[in-house]
Amino acid sequence: MAGSTSAVVVGLVVLVICAEPNILFVVNEFRQSELVWPLRAGRWAEIGCWWRSQNLLQRVDFTAFLVSYNTRNRGTVLTVAATAYRLFVARLAALATLASCGRVEFEPIDRAVDGPAVDSVAAGCNLAADFGTPQLLPGVSSDATEATLRLLPNELVGYLWTTRSGNIDLARVTRSSLTEPFSYQPFDDLNTLGLEFEPTVSSDDLSLVFRAERDGAGADLYLATRATTADPYVSLGRITNVVSPAADYQPYLTDTHLLFVSNRNGSERIFAARRNGNNFEAPAELNELAAPVVVDNDPVLSADGLTIYFASTRRSISNDMNIWVATRPSVTAPFGDPRLLPNINSTATDGPSWISPDQCRLYLSSDRGGNPDLYVATRP
Repeated sequence: MAGSTSAVVVGLVVLVICAEPNILFVVNEFRQSELVWPLRAGRWAEIGCWWRSQNLLQRVDFTAFLVSYNTRNRGTVLTVAATAYRLFVARLAALATLASCGRVEFEPIDRAVDGPAVDSVAAGCNLAADFGTPQLLPGVSSDATEATLRLLPNELVGYLWTTRSGNIDLARVTRSSLTEPFSYQPFDDLNTLGLEFEPTVSSDDLSLVFRAERDGAGADLYLATRATTADPYVSLGRITNVVSPAADYQPYLTDTHLLFVSNRNGSERIFAARRNGNNFEAPAELNELAAPVVVDNDPVLSADGLTIYFASTRRSISNDMNIWVATRPSVTAPFGDPRLLPNINSTATDGPSWISPDQCRLYLSSDRGGNPDLYVATRP
């Protein structure tokens, strides 16, 4: 019995030693598949995927030859078993690589930018379904005003404006998971004796655009940046090629654009300026969303750039803001006709604040409870 056990142990050791190069190769291939293939597009990704699969198939052929050779030449049981095991691992790697070839044109998986990944509770929803009834966002609301919450992609860190200090100031909120309440944190990096509100943050938390009214001037858009998330934000001043002598406010920052509201053309309309890092091109009005004798506010663009949520007085008897949505087939196409978002609006003022990257959760500002507060609506 002891001799059999020793033989099995020796056999396992030999198997591991013989298979180790292939095991490391499989791990390395999977690592490259995760980091490289989903991020590449077009023919280069197809060529790279084909090359890797051919390389692995050659390993399969070579290992199969070794199995056949050792069997014909009466190799030891352990030698044949170890070589056969290497054939199994090589085949597994080849199959995995070929399966990965079907993913080369997928969009990159959204990773957490600052903090843990999004909880499994947030994993997917029915995008064809309507949002549920908005619920008060726990940990943020107070007797003061809180509005315009903008989050990082992980939905665990965000910025908003509040009147808790007696002035209109920016604030920061954090939470450990999507099921936990937010924790409020004063944000003194950019606050002054003037008015700072309506913050919007880049996905890497290194750039922040906000509305400010300082030194008796009107509403303007300001840009602040920092080198790392451990550094404080430093204001770079007004975004000179975006702002106008009119009022410019309610900015919304994406990786490619800065959306905002302006009355520079006589009515409150939504504008977009193309973004290149911290540089912005001259803005243009989204004419397809405009309607006569209405006010449009609070633009919020989905991560894929195909859906826009905004507040508008259109069809409102009492002239209150309601949340509308419009879509488009591509980022170069104009948006289609807006429609009123069901289940979300109230008889008070409602405006979108932020949409999760998967469009499963819509965060909004509303005074339906008598005081401006923050809410979240979730798709099933």
